[in-house]
Amino acid sequence: MKMAVLADIHGNLPALNAVLAEIEEDNINQILVAGDILGAPDPVKVIRKLHDLNACMIRGNSDDYIVRIYSNPSDSQWYTSKQFAPTY
Repeated sequence: MKMAVLADIHGNLPALNAVLAEIEEDNINQILVAGDILGAPDPVKVIRKLHDLNACMIRGNSDDYIVRIYSNPSDSQWYTSKQFAPTY
């Protein structure tokens, strides 16, 4: 079995598509994503594509931050940090 390990996609669908094209050429059987999947500009499309490929995904620190933002929207820290501006 050949496995590809990806990380730090951060919602970048064009970059993911480029990597997946390379993976397809190498007859990779399984994809493992080692975190930091979410981010701007296309997080939903990235997640759907990886899900459709049956990729194993680990939640990274930036993924955790984004999940926490939407789990507790009243925490004002998320709305004052420039780091998280793309999420609101």
